[in-house]
Amino acid sequence: MAVLSVFIQGVLAAALCTGLVGLPEARGDYIAEVQEGGKNGYMYIGKRRIKRQGLTGWMYGDLIIRDDKHVMYLIGRRKPPRGEVEPLSAEAREELRKEGREIDSLGETSSAVQEPEEDDVIRYDTRVVSYGAVKARRGTIAKKVKPLRDQTEAHLGDAGQDAVSRRGMRRYIAMVDAYLMGRPSWTNTGETEVIAGRECTKYRVLLPLSLKLDVWMTTELGPGYTGGQMFAKPFNFRRGGIRPMEMLGEIPGFPMKMEGEYRNVQGRGTIRFKYEVLRLIETDLDEKEFDPRPGSRVYGGQLPGFGVR
Repeated sequence: MAVLSVFIQGVLAAALCTGLVGLPEARGDYIAEVQEGGKNGYMYIGKRRIKRQGLTGWMYGDLIIRDDKHVMYLIGRRKPPRGEVEPLSAEAREELRKEGREIDSLGETSSAVQEPEEDDVIRYDTRVVSYGAVKARRGTIAKKVKPLRDQTEAHLGDAGQDAVSRRGMRRYIAMVDAYLMGRPSWTNTGETEVIAGRECTKYRVLLPLSLKLDVWMTTELGPGYTGGQMFAKPFNFRRGGIRPMEMLGEIPGFPMKMEGEYRNVQGRGTIRFKYEVLRLIETDLDEKEFDPRPGSRVYGGQLPGFGVR
């Protein structure tokens, strides 16, 4: 992962030096350097699909989110089963050869080492999670909060409740109702800003007592490059993301910057998030960039969280 990040930094630097950024015609897809939650990472951007590296959400490797297939790929380095030794890289083997050392973990001496065939080495795990699994996680949370909401409503008229308590109870009921059924609204503020060389328009997305989001969208990436449902997944990831952010699919363009806060419906505080594209290059990305890595063990799995690793 670190080597790849260095490579991408080199690509971005070369593009900036040669004037690649800001070309009037898009060559295809994009690679962006992104700051999110005080952390820098990278995002590959295709039509109705993104790949996130080093950003919040899935922190163990790449997170690929595909609206075109309604699926996510959670990719991380494979942990060998207990008792199994992970194959050494070619670089590590070469260093051991130079030093004339024995490779104790493999029971071989440096002179007897045979390089494994690349296709035979499973280096990554790819967990395939459908959008349906995300919806199911949100349903699990709804089942947890609905009884509490109903219980709160049942005690609204209890003797001894002062005005402050009743107001707090009503706010909680309204917040849960918004989570369960609410549909956010969005408005064009009329404000514009240039972000990473692209003209952006600022929109405001609101879901009372639950979500307040300012988002700067650009239409300059070309047709098909939209926010879609993809940005509703990574934030609050283990609880199924932030459903109201699916509204970004109705706003024209691709998100270049976001600032907002979201009240956790389970009553554990407010989530604040900041996201901004710092640099952007145009390129032609192979379809394979948005698929599981070569040599990856691919399997169906659940969304992490609630005891699922």
